[in-house]
Amino acid sequence: MRNNSQDSTLERNYLEKYRFLIKEYEQVKNKTHPLYKKAF
Repeated sequence: MRNNSQDSTLERNYLEKYRFLIKEYEQVKNKTHPLYKKAF
C-alpha cells in the first residue's frame, strides 16, 4: 500500500483553483474580464 502522507495532489488542486479565481476576480475588478464587467 502506498504511503499517502506526502501526497500533495489535493493541495495542488486547491491552489490551482484559487489562483484561477483570483485571476478572474482581478479581471472583474479592473473591468477587463471578457464576460463580467461588474461584481454584485
